[in-house]
Amino acid sequence: DVPQMGDLSEDELHEMELFRAYANAATVIKNAKFSERVTLHIAKMGWPVNVMKQIGIGSVTNYQDFINQMKTTYKHTAEFLKSADLDRRALFNEHNLIFCVKDENGNPVGFAARNLRYEEERVSYESSTDKDNLFKPVKYINTDAKCYIYKKSKRLFNFNLARKHAPPLYVF
Repeated sequence: DVPQMGDLSEDELHEMELFRAYANAATVIKNAKFSERVTLHIAKMGWPVNVMKQIGIGSVTNYQDFINQMKTTYKHTAEFLKSADLDRRALFNEHNLIFCVKDENGNPVGFAARNLRYEEERVSYESSTDKDNLFKPVKYINTDAKCYIYKKSKRLFNFNLARKHAPPLYVF
């Protein structure tokens, strides 16, 4: 017996929308055109783009394009994107290599990004005489831990694929 939408609680509907939004964000990231900075980093690492897309590594064309797609194509409101931590410019910008974190079933539940400007931001920060008015640069940015489907301490990157392709799998 499949439950009807009317049979679901407000919390269950919100959770479904949250999973849908993260899946939509993962699609935008997977299909975005890479910036020159991201393209150069990928080439330096020697990562095949088709493998990156398969395991959920990508970027966004730029922050505004990401937000516009989430609002226009997928019909998420600005308020919902904010509450789901899908509106952070620090996480979703063209200078980041973005890793899609999935649950054990392969559903996108969060993102971790490598700030490709970190080294130059760090040099600028360390040489500054006015550190009080600057943000200390960070190398990695993650989905906010308040997003309850993310569960950072309980997620292993690509565990869903490892589990599928390497049974039995033991994690210690």
